[in-house]
Amino acid sequence: MTLTELQTEAHAQVRKLAAKYGYADHEVKVDIRKPRFRRRIYHRAVTQYFCEEYGWSFEVLYSKTRVEKIRLPRQMAQYCMAKLCRISTAKIGKITGGRTHATVLNAVKRISNLMETDRKFEAEMRRNIERLLIGYVRK
Repeated sequence: MTLTELQTEAHAQVRKLAAKYGYADHEVKVDIRKPRFRRRIYHRAVTQYFCEEYGWSFEVLYSKTRVEKIRLPRQMAQYCMAKLCRISTAKIGKITGGRTHATVLNAVKRISNLMETDRKFEAEMRRNIERLLIGYVRK
């Protein structure tokens, strides 16, 4: 069922209830869009989460190495910072080992592409993002 169909169905149900309780002449609006995210996520929380989740120290995670098992969590952290924190890509690059904004944009694009093509990876990223959104608590 699409979002429009759900909204139409919800609107019909609300109109029925309004008529039942004597509010049939009142205007009824139904908005079932997802609420916008308002909680502020700080880059330090993202850094701490990815360091602890993947078992790397801050120095190793944000080092100049291009080894896949270190690079991928670093790019995931950059993606989360870009999507959840209110900071520029230039600042994210500076935080994550002195990289340029173009490197951060490339990381965001790479993680987005991986999420589109690999369902297992998408589930892992969603889990990471959800844990950051609910307020990651240190182990």
